[in-house]
Amino acid sequence: MHIRWNKNWTNKGDYIYAILAENREVEGKIRPKTIKYPGGLRENHPSPYRRIRFWEKVEKNLSELELPPEMMEKIIIRLKIYPYFSLTASHK
Repeated sequence: MHIRWNKNWTNKGDYIYAILAENREVEGKIRPKTIKYPGGLRENHPSPYRRIRFWEKVEKNLSELELPPEMMEKIIIRLKIYPYFSLTASHK
């Protein structure tokens, strides 16, 4: 499993969201298969409150998958790479 990031533009600003996916072979080609959307956030509003809400949503969505603890930890580490989603990220 891996995390992909996607961005959609809206009139309120860019919405960035994570996609949990795994690669599957379809007709001899490797294709990503979406497993779950852990969470997202508007890029121009990375307030601490919204980051906390992001992590609450991530926790809820990932717990529904019943993943092993090691896999859950790897996914969370990958989500923390994006600076807006870290609780210690500074407001830009």
